[in-house]
Amino acid sequence: MKQRFLVGSRAFFAGIDGFKSPNRNILELVGNPAFLAGKEQNERVTRIYKYTRQPAPKMIADAVASGDAKKLGKFLVPDVARAIGMTIKDLQALQPLVDRLDKKQAYQKVIYDAYVENGGFVMTNEQLQAAYKAYKEAE
Repeated sequence: MKQRFLVGSRAFFAGIDGFKSPNRNILELVGNPAFLAGKEQNERVTRIYKYTRQPAPKMIADAVASGDAKKLGKFLVPDVARAIGMTIKDLQALQPLVDRLDKKQAYQKVIYDAYVENGGFVMTNEQLQAAYKAYKEAE
């Protein structure tokens, strides 16, 4: 059984006045072991990333081992975290990817730091606005 989640900037900023994103990113968690890593499928402006559902520590270890900081954002979406059983302690294992974020993805560090500070996958409105500000500054 697959589950689909909105990820990327739209997952965080869709309700903010003035937010626009040129694309839509979807994460599919699938049970098919043929997907050992993420696969990207473009459908117009929708990107679908397919990942095999595994325990959170395994998915995190694979993401960190890849060295690809762009994989961080998928783990920051609270619905994804719940679906894979990820804890804040698990999240902290992603620090090597946080350290590799480029300016365009810097908003994810703000989100990551907020979650760690809050001890859960929640942000205050002020933290959300700070993340959005970082997002806008990178445009």
